[in-house]
Amino acid sequence: MITKKRAVLQAIILFAASVNLAHAQAQNGFGLNIGLASHSMEGTVAPSNFPISYTSSGMSLGLDYQFAISDSFSVNPFLMSSSESVSGDLNSGTTTGHGIFGLQARYWIGDLFVGAHVASYSEVLLNSSNSARDTAGAGTGGGLVVGWEPSRWSVTGQIDSPNLTYSDADIKLTGIRVNVGYRWK
Repeated sequence: MITKKRAVLQAIILFAASVNLAHAQAQNGFGLNIGLASHSMEGTVAPSNFPISYTSSGMSLGLDYQFAISDSFSVNPFLMSSSESVSGDLNSGTTTGHGIFGLQARYWIGDLFVGAHVASYSEVLLNSSNSARDTAGAGTGGGLVVGWEPSRWSVTGQIDSPNLTYSDADIKLTGIRVNVGYRWK
């Protein structure tokens, strides 16, 4: 499922890069984003290297500040979080929260932008039936972003790919977020 989404996002990026549009001027300002997030996790639990797999989906909320470096390039420090329901190899009723603190670089093509980011990621798994089993992991990674910001409003798609380390597990997380945003310029 994530593989198809990644292919679609890459096709959009290639299309946007090939379009010969006049460059819009990147604008400084705070942005607020709200949307949907979906993640897929694969890993192993120590010490037996037991495989584990789960998926999650839910709501996403984010903040950023855009620094216009030139008419066609901007840098965006950002903070995002999500609250998601989990299905797969975890106990029924488990929920997860994801947090990202990162830095995006965006290249502007008209009102469209494409870019990449590096970030610090965290994940908290909350088990509703036994809080003693709540656990958290953290790691670093990167991702791609594509969006359209013709005015103060925007639509953004983001793919994330970090590795998370728990006390007893190593997880490869793949995520996608689709957000609608508003920027104060």
